[in-house]
Order: sequence, then structure tokens, then C-alpha cells
Amino acid sequence: FDKSLYSEYLDALLSANQLDKAFDLTTKMQQVRRQDGAILVDQANVLFKQGKQKESETLRQEIVKNTPYDQFQIKLTADALQRYDFTEDAIQLYQLARTNLNAPYLFANELAILYNRSGNKQGAIDVLLDITEMQTRDDDEVKKNILAIVESDKKVNSYFEKTIGKRLKDRPSERLTNLYV
Repeated sequence: FDKSLYSEYLDALLSANQLDKAFDLTTKMQQVRRQDGAILVDQANVLFKQGKQKESETLRQEIVKNTPYDQFQIKLTADALQRYDFTEDAIQLYQLARTNLNAPYLFANELAILYNRSGNKQGAIDVLLDITEMQTRDDDEVKKNILAIVESDKKVNSYFEKTIGKRLKDRPSERLTNLYV
């Protein structure tokens, strides 16, 4: 199995609008790579392009629900969802993984990016503040990311100030204080 060859062939079929052949290809590839969520995401994309949005959505929800609790598989599947602009499904997958793995900070950077990309600035800020509280890396990077989100929107800036103030009151920390200053 050559994943890059498969991907090129699938892209060619999709570009040529040969959706039935693309669907057959993804079905055959599922037999070869049973645990590869990205192949199922490819099939969900083909269904979507065929105008079968409900079937595509149902399949994507099954993918989110049934992705193995393995960080590598979760990341591969979420990346595939993002590739086809199924951003909300990728967010759901990451959130579910964090809950099921009992790791509330897992995939925090990925979620912050997806929230911001989808227009959920408040969600992005919440995740970035979570990162700050557990962060072992440079706070300047998180501060830069938060500034990029809040600087263009007064409403989001107000939300940030309110949220960080509440967190500082509930759980005072030097990291959050440094971020707020």
C-alpha cells in the first residue's frame, strides 16, 4: 500500500468528477487499512461531493465516535477532517479524545487553531488560557497568539479580560498574571 499513490489517484478521480470510482476506491482501501480513519474521512468527502450530505455527516459522526484512543490516529483523522474543511468534526474529535483520555490539555494547540479558524474566538482564548495554566513552554508564544485573536475585536478583547480576571480570582497563578499584564 502506497498512501501517497492512493491520495494522488483519489485526487485525480475527484478532479475528474468520477465520484463513483472515488467511492469504490475508498471502499476498497478500507479493506486494506481497516484502522485508518483518514480513509473513512476520504469516503465521507466523496459522499459530500455526491450530494449525500446526510450520509456524509452520519459517517463523520461515526468516525468521531469510533476513532481509537490513540493520539497518532486521532491526529491523522483530525488532519484528514481539516483537509476537507470538516472543521467542526475535527473539533469534536479532539474534544472527545481529551475527555475519553482524561487529558484536558491534550491537543490544546490544535483546538485553539481550529476554534480561531472557525470564528470561535472565545473558544480559542479559553483553550489558550488552559495552555497557559499547564504550560511548560514559553508564555510569550501563547501571549502572541492571544493578542492576534483579541486585537481586532473589542468584544473578544472584553471576553478575554473578563475570563482571565475570573480565572485569576478562582485560581491565582503567576503564569496567568504575567499573561494579563
